[in-house]
Amino acid sequence: MQVLFHGIGGYGANEAIGRACWPHNDVIVVLSGTVHFTLGDMGLSCAAGHALHIAPHTSFSGVSGISGCRLWVQHFALTREDHKKIPALSESGCFERQVEGD
Repeated sequence: MQVLFHGIGGYGANEAIGRACWPHNDVIVVLSGTVHFTLGDMGLSCAAGHALHIAPHTSFSGVSGISGCRLWVQHFALTREDHKKIPALSESGCFERQVEGD
């Protein structure tokens, strides 16, 4: 895996996030607030603690919630071997931390 970029950014209330479609993988972690994402034809709402994986060549956009949001973003490239080891990284989706009892 090769990290291409990572950083933290903030968005105000109801602010547009992207409209992008990149050739690399992305992980967006919601540090605070909420974000409503559209990934291809899938709509996802993510809150603080959620991580969103965006597979390569997947169009996405988002809108921050009424209190805004703070995001950590990492763009990364995978080799063919990486994909064999972690096949789930070929799909997009939102994940949340699971704790015992959930």
